[in-house]
Amino acid sequence: VKDIVGNELFFVNNVNISIFIDLTPPILFISPNVPNQVTASSSTTFTITSTEEIYDFDISDILFDSGTTNSFISTLNNDNGNRKIWFLRISGTNTSGIFSFSILPENSTIFDFAGNKYNQSIFISMRADFTIPHFNSICLRSDNLLDPSFAKTGNIITFTLTSSISLTTPIISLFNNNNNQLTVNSYNDNKIFNATYIIKNIDEKLNFSIYNYTDVLGNIGPIVTEPSDYSNCNVEIDKTLP
Repeated sequence: VKDIVGNELFFVNNVNISIFIDLTPPILFISPNVPNQVTASSSTTFTITSTEEIYDFDISDILFDSGTTNSFISTLNNDNGNRKIWFLRISGTNTSGIFSFSILPENSTIFDFAGNKYNQSIFISMRADFTIPHFNSICLRSDNLLDPSFAKTGNIITFTLTSSISLTTPIISLFNNNNNQLTVNSYNDNKIFNATYIIKNIDEKLNFSIYNYTDVLGNIGPIVTEPSDYSNCNVEIDKTLP
């Protein structure tokens, strides 16, 4: 081989050139693929793992079903710059029901370093429950033989709490004192609870608080400080001699 004036080609050293050909699109894996339910007080984080580094992956590549974007807060972040691992966090606001999301080729702009476009389809469905649990009935009755709506010293007051769904055992505290807690028993698959208290001579008014209970998903119930029905489920302390 010569140049235009006749100089011979001179090899300084051998030059080896190699080209890596990548025709494989990135593959995504998501876990958990059977997620926990989302509640008003919790969230679910999905880990999305790629077989190789991916680019142009953001929240717009995830297609949420109708209504989901109004009912949930969603964020997508990678693992401190690791472009193979991403975290999708979904937390609820106030809407219960089934929701789903997908990552589809036609809706995404995900590519690997070689420019291969993501071409698989992922579908995830899960349930959300934001219903705040409550007791349908909170009833106080006395063992006073003359009138169960009144109690004198020595009478036993029974608290009966009833719910239409299973709840964790609540705390019942008396006289605005968290250290004065009653022993609470549960029945009927944790839908009925009761506790008792013996009226003491120093007691004037039976103030109580019911709190620290949730449904099976973890939704927290409100604090309750009064019976559900004052006419039929309340007890007044009466120590006045006739």
